[in-house]
Amino acid sequence: MKRQFVGWGLFAPDICRGRAMRDDCCRSIYAELIRCGFVETRWQLIYDGQIGGLVCPCNNGLNEIHIRFYTDRIFAELELSRTSLFHFVFPLFNANGYVVDLLRDKIPDIMLGLLAERSSQNLRDEEAARPIWRHRDQQDPYAEIIADGHPVVGAPAAWLHRRLGWRSMLGLVSLAIAGSAYLVHGAPWLACGWLLLALLSMRYMPTTGRPDGANHSAR
Repeated sequence: MKRQFVGWGLFAPDICRGRAMRDDCCRSIYAELIRCGFVETRWQLIYDGQIGGLVCPCNNGLNEIHIRFYTDRIFAELELSRTSLFHFVFPLFNANGYVVDLLRDKIPDIMLGLLAERSSQNLRDEEAARPIWRHRDQQDPYAEIIADGHPVVGAPAAWLHRRLGWRSMLGLVSLAIAGSAYLVHGAPWLACGWLLLALLSMRYMPTTGRPDGANHSAR
């Protein structure tokens, strides 16, 4: 059985803020993850049965760990940052093992056991098919995919990945339009409008709600 998309986080504030959770143990896990650096965000897809969702940047903001709480399971994914143009291109990785290790010494054993159980049972088909992120000896699996095992190609690919993001691209386009509106069409009011859009886009485009350089260790 596959998980079904049911809505956008923008229109599901109770889920995005964890207010839909009723289980005290899950609420405690959710709160501990926030203390570890995870943040609530409206910029997420909502799937059937989802009652919460947290995101945290890692690897200097190049990647994100997105953990979703459901009524019958907990599932975490490692993905390319949503600010990257490659976000929807590369595969997602199962990051449940990382979350268990992250909380191993931070929550009581009974809660850790529940987390391990919820993150390994009742997984949907596409969740079970995700490749496992070997977080203990593999800091960034996407670096291997982007570079294709070639250390020389890896540096420029990583450089492009850092800069070709939705926010920076929209910001540059908006700045170009603003300049054109002022220089070519002589419309300062239109230029100001696009300049404002550029600034807003670079500040508020979908992200984890933390600065792009945020470093949440992957190990």
